[in-house]
Amino acid sequence: MNTLEKLRDESHGRCHTISEWSDWLMESGFAVRNSRVRKKPFDFPVWVRRTNRSEEQVEQVERHITSATEELRLYIGAVQEDERVRSIHINVWMVLAEKETE
Repeated sequence: MNTLEKLRDESHGRCHTISEWSDWLMESGFAVRNSRVRKKPFDFPVWVRRTNRSEEQVEQVERHITSATEELRLYIGAVQEDERVRSIHINVWMVLAEKETE
């Protein structure tokens, strides 16, 4: 996923794990009250063009997906039509955290 994001957005560092986010919240005095992971859908042609600089970059991202392992294509829910990527989804962690009082 990080490679895909970096190809699309050169400013991307890396995706942080849920455990990293949980630790940061706890270290900052927050308690996780509720959380879930959901799949956020994206219209690929719109999503890929948000941060790129050229059509060449768009094509590079699309090639990365179409030549990826089946595992990655399933993970991002890649939908192809007429040999073009039409949509993907990305896991998003939704969390309700509350600042603990002392």
